[in-house]
Amino acid sequence: TDSSSPLLLTGTASNDLPWAVKLEDKAKYDAIFDSLNPVNGLLSGDKVKPVLLNSKLPVDILGRVWELSDIDRDGMLDRDEFAVAMFLVYCALEKEPVPMSLPAALVPPSKRKPITIPGAMPLIPSSTSTKESHQSLPPVGILAAKTPLTQ
Repeated sequence: TDSSSPLLLTGTASNDLPWAVKLEDKAKYDAIFDSLNPVNGLLSGDKVKPVLLNSKLPVDILGRVWELSDIDRDGMLDRDEFAVAMFLVYCALEKEPVPMSLPAALVPPSKRKPITIPGAMPLIPSSTSTKESHQSLPPVGILAAKTPLTQ
């Protein structure tokens, strides 16, 4: 039975996909991650940058690697995100193109979210709270997270 097509439609397939990062590779990436002295299990952009630059890949490729691997867009890489970054760097070194968007198989299981969670989203739009939360986002933080790679 070909179960691949209906699974793609439901959106739950991503949770069943084996992670593209192999266990033995993950162990190597974890060792590099730990050697960079993560703080609270996170590495900042300026700690990851030298590792990425070390690969001698073009800066635009490395920028895309960062964009793809910083899955939660917090300007930091956790252990799994770092493994994704390393995986993409090694792909690029093997002359494989870095994808424009992260394939489902590369999203770490810890970062996979089912597409629909009934009851998780409040359905009543409260106009006041959404406005406030948008204003409280510091644009500086977003810029700071992006700058380490663009320089």
